[in-house]
Amino acid sequence: QSQPHELSFPFDIRLTLGGWKFLAMSEEWQQPAEGEMEERGRYLVEALGHCAECHTPRDLAGVLRRDQWMSGAPNPSGDGMIPALHGDDFDWSAEDIAYFLESGFTPSFDSAGGSMAEVVANFQKLSAADRNAVAAYIIALQ
Repeated sequence: QSQPHELSFPFDIRLTLGGWKFLAMSEEWQQPAEGEMEERGRYLVEALGHCAECHTPRDLAGVLRRDQWMSGAPNPSGDGMIPALHGDDFDWSAEDIAYFLESGFTPSFDSAGGSMAEVVANFQKLSAADRNAVAAYIIALQ
């Protein structure tokens, strides 16, 4: 049976959540999209997949650092880092990304682990066109 939620002060005051959302949330897309495929990928990544929740660092208030979008972040479980999805250390092709989301295998023959294994299990249920759209959006972050 589920345990009741017990939060300490001030987190037990739901009214403060509205203030935090006002300061932290944005209705704007983070990354511009060019073309239908990137547009679909942006929707899957930013809206449905919420990939930034793990791949983007947060400030002291827990707000995503939009200026460091998808640049890697500390692992929420406390073990290591979640990798960046763009930049000098990320050299995957669109095909590599789509294959990883389908199979869980990286271009260097490693495999997804931790919570990313669950993410891959969900992405495997999407169509190849959707995985390709996600890859196109991630490549556009470069």
